[in-house]
Parts: sequence; structure tokens; C-alpha cells
Amino acid sequence: MDRPNKTHEDAHPVVRLPLDRWIADTLPGEVLVPKAKIDFQIPVADNNRVEFAKADYDELHRALVRLAGGFTRDGLKLGGWDGGPDGEEPHWGYWVCVEPKDAIRAAGLIEAWIKGWFRQYAACIVVTTVMTTRM
Repeated sequence: MDRPNKTHEDAHPVVRLPLDRWIADTLPGEVLVPKAKIDFQIPVADNNRVEFAKADYDELHRALVRLAGGFTRDGLKLGGWDGGPDGEEPHWGYWVCVEPKDAIRAAGLIEAWIKGWFRQYAACIVVTTVMTTRM
């Protein structure tokens, strides 16, 4: 029996819409707006290797909800630095989104929390512009 020499694409064609049509069909009534995304890391332990209590993170989470309406904890990450302890140290990755006009103030508060509550000498905070649906 002869079988036609069809490809998967022939048997299952993919409909490709122009991007603006796809956005309109996918996000009806939604408009993408600019936000400032603030990425930062919170260590598992202080500079003397004393681990932080769950209550420390709970307080941070409440503060982030007050500051930005919510937060995302990305998961455990490993990192090290020149002059730091041997090996990699675990950190929790976090991010929040705020209005662009509030980004500098929010990043400053996050830096103060990292240096204060979490007893760090320095903090690396990354602020980028992203497009989101209305929040």
C-alpha cells in the first residue's frame, strides 16, 4: 500500500498570526504597560554564617507586599565573591514590580532591608524596565 509522503507540518498545519493580532486575540482588553522590575537576592545566612530564621523572611515578605503589592521568590541560587568565604553561598532570588516613578525609592528600601535586617555589607539590586499587563 502506498503511503503519502506527508510531513507532520503538512498533516498539522500551524496558523501563525501577526504579533499585533496574536496580542489582541490572546489578551483581549489588556494593554501592556511599563513597570520597573527589581531583582535582588537575600542570603540564607549572615556574614558570620548564622542562618536567618523563618520569621526574618516572613517580615520581609510582608514588607514586600506593602511595598509592591506582592513578590516572587525565584528559588535558591548560589554565588560567591572576592574575599568571601570559600565556596558558594546560597541566596534566595526575589523580584518585585513597581511603577517606574517609584523604582529608586523601592530599590533604596530593599537595600536598607538587606543591609539592616539581613546584616549584609553590600547588596546587588538590578532594576529593569519590563512590559506587563495592568496590575
